Amino acid sequence: YNEAFQHEKIRLRELALIQAHFIETVAKSDEIYNKADHPDGSGATTLAQIKDFYKNYNGFGRTGEFLIGRQEGTVVQILMHSRHLEDPHIDELPIGSKRAKPMQQALQGQSGVMMALDYDGSRVLAAYAPVKGIGLGVVVKINLSEIRAPFLLAAGIAGLVALFFVIAGTFLFIRVSNPILKALSR
Repeated sequence: YNEAFQHEKIRLRELALIQAHFIETVAKSDEIYNKADHPDGSGATTLAQIKDFYKNYNGFGRTGEFLIGRQEGTVVQILMHSRHLEDPHIDELPIGSKRAKPMQQALQGQSGVMMALDYDGSRVLAAYAPVKGIGLGVVVKINLSEIRAPFLLAAGIAGLVALFFVIAGTFLFIRVSNPILKALSR
């Protein structure tokens, strides 16, 4: 389990760094070539392109998701989430909220991996990275329950197999020992 968990941490961190670099590259190109394409400037052009890119992408696994956010005053605005959640309560999370820690770290210019609470209160493994130059943060996350699921299934199967052998061993012991006990009691 620990090995798989460490592998997942590395994978998520790489995904976050790649996504941040991808967005930085698009933003640089938009700054040079597409300044006039959007009424709000090249940053809005970049964000529109990134949203379009993720429009039909549902994330990875059952719960894996990409988030892009920025800080506006005292709140973290979630600008894009790859699972297209329609919950308006997650679009703005107050700075200091336990449910926005990875994004807050990214928006402070840090990158890394942490276990944290998701916007719905579930525990997630989240990697985060800043998008330099345009004030955005990227978070790549997956629910801990999804990481643990195959190990819990394997433990359940192993438990059932062990229980079968204990019951079979008990039955065999009784079957073998009963005739001996009967013979000794005569």
